Amino acid sequence: MAKEKLDEKMETAKSLAATYTDGTELHIGNLKGFSIQLVWTGTPAGTFALVSSIDRTNFDAVPDATVVPAGSAGSGTIHWSPNHLKWIRINYTRTSGTGTLEAYIYGTDL
Repeated sequence: MAKEKLDEKMETAKSLAATYTDGTELHIGNLKGFSIQLVWTGTPAGTFALVSSIDRTNFDAVPDATVVPAGSAGSGTIHWSPNHLKWIRINYTRTSGTGTLEAYIYGTDL
């Protein structure tokens, strides 16, 4: 059986000037675990949240899977294992500031 691996960029220069809930959706149902690295520029203040869906229509927050930028450029990582999620994306709730987001995901079925 071939091993499954996901190693790609989820978001490229995504604007943080407003709240968004239309992040890139990824199917990760075959992965046993994964990590998402968020790297932001500018002065964003708000919350990045991992959300998941089974039907790819209704997305719900994943408990304990948030990163909170504090108004300056930085990065944060969400680790998730074991994985029982099917579809994921990153949502951002803006409090203030602006900037851009780059997001990367890596996961395997090992």
